[in-house]
This record gives sequence, structure tokens and C-alpha cells, in this order.
Amino acid sequence: MDREAARRGAAPFGDDGSEIGNAGQGAYAEGGRERTVISGYEKGCDQDAEDRVSRSDAADVRPSHIVFDRDAEILRERLRREGGANADEDERKRGEPRERRANHGAFVAASLAGIPRCARRERPMLVLVTIFDVINSIAQVGTLLVFAATAAAGLVQLRHLRASNELEGLLRLTEHLREPELQRAFKYVQSELGGRLESPAYRAELARIGFIDAGLHPEMDVCNWFNEVGALVRNRVIDEAIFLELFNRLVTYYWTKLSPVIAILRRLRGPTEYENFEFLAQQAATWQTQHPNGKYPKALARMPLADRYAAVDAT
Repeated sequence: MDREAARRGAAPFGDDGSEIGNAGQGAYAEGGRERTVISGYEKGCDQDAEDRVSRSDAADVRPSHIVFDRDAEILRERLRREGGANADEDERKRGEPRERRANHGAFVAASLAGIPRCARRERPMLVLVTIFDVINSIAQVGTLLVFAATAAAGLVQLRHLRASNELEGLLRLTEHLREPELQRAFKYVQSELGGRLESPAYRAELARIGFIDAGLHPEMDVCNWFNEVGALVRNRVIDEAIFLELFNRLVTYYWTKLSPVIAILRRLRGPTEYENFEFLAQQAATWQTQHPNGKYPKALARMPLADRYAAVDAT
């Protein structure tokens, strides 16, 4: 009832039915001080804070500092008239705790309600989010560095593994080349093959499709060896540059010796027969064209070399 009267501007009545007047309005305003202060702070808040105070209450309540100061002065004057000399002391005893409680409540309300709820939450949350973002960024950079280091180490390891495999393949190749059976086949091609190819029966054995006995045709072992090496070099199992630097003359020499045999073999078998041997011979010829004097370093002086038997052997 008092609150409704205060909204209409009428003076509320006390318990004895007497009109309280301005002092009563001051008490009502004093009781509404916390809400008025809250409303004054919340006018600058966001929608989340405005939901706590209705628009009608915020519009009806007067500014608390004006109402409280005016009505407090009126209350002192009335008590001074009714209570005599001890009114000030009684008013201090009764009013000071109340005023202190009102001021303290208003201060707490202003501290909490005057600051938007979003601001009370966002400020510590913003710090936490910022810290977490920094930690997350550092973790991502660290993870990226670990991945990059792992990838680099993997590439280095693959290169070393590839070089090790190439070296092992080349060593096995040279070991196979030194085997006695293969050495006899190379010697046969070098010294006897030319004469044996003059025989039509010998050539017919090479031309017909089917098994060719390597015991009667040792040149097949040499053709097979060069063809296998050509496949390894072509597929980069053996380093091409190293192999050609070591065996380029051997390849071109035996290609020249065995080319008549390969031509006979391709009569019925087609051009794919011993094509890896052909690839190897072509690469060897190209290497010799590019390096007619070998790959000896140009900046390095040659060692003196005298042929003492050149004149004797020339006669």
C-alpha cells in the first residue's frame, strides 16, 4: 500500500493512521535506495543486466542521493522537535546503524549489480581464454617443430638406407662378376664367339624359340648378366653414375661383341629381348661422349707416367 502510494505521489500513512508525509516518503526512498542505486548503474549495462530491474520500477523511483539527503534532514528536524535535547543522540544511535546498513547495502549492490554480469564473467574468462590460446599456440608450434624434425630425420635416414642398399647391390654385382663360371663366359665371348657364329647350325640354335643351353652357348650367361645389371640401374637399385664410371668400357665392348647374337635372338622374340642390356649400352656410350677423358678432376695435376716398353712393343 505504501509503495503504491509513493508511486502516485500521495503521502503514505503510519500504523496509527497519521500521515507520515515527506518523512515517510524518505523512509520509503531509503528502503528503495538499493534498488535505485542498482537502477542507476544498470542503465549502462547490457540486456542481461537490464532483465533484473523492470522498466516501471526504474522510472518511478527517484535518485537515491537526493531523496535520502532531503528526507534524512526532515527526519532529524522532526525528532529534534519531539525528543528534545537527547534527540540527536537517540537519532544517532538509531539512525547510524540503519544508515550504515543502507549505505553498505547500496555499496555492495552497486559493486555487484552496477557492473554488468557479462563484464563480471568476461574479465577473468578473457584472461583464462587468452592464456589458454597462448598455451595452445605454443603447443601447436612445438608439435609442428617435432613433426618437421621427425620428417627431416626420416628423410636423412631414407637417404642413408638407399645409399647403403646401392652400395650393397654394387658389391654383390662385382662379386658375381668375379665368379669363375662367369669369367669363363666372358673369355669365351672375347676369344671364340666370333668364329662360332660363322656356323649356320650355331646360329639356328640361337634363333629358334625355346631353351638355349648355356653350356653350348656361354655367351647367354654374359647377355643375362648385362641384362640384369641394366634392369637394376634402370630402376635405380644401383647408382647409375657410379656403375657407368666403373664399367662403361666393359659395357660398350661386350655390347659390340654380343650385338650379332642379340640380333639373331630378336628375329622371333621381338625387340624387347635384352632391352635392359641395350639401355645400359646406350647410357655407357652417352657417358663416354660426355667424358671422353674420364672424370679425373681438372684442377688436379696428373701423376707422371712413363711407358718403358712402348718402343719395344711397337717393333
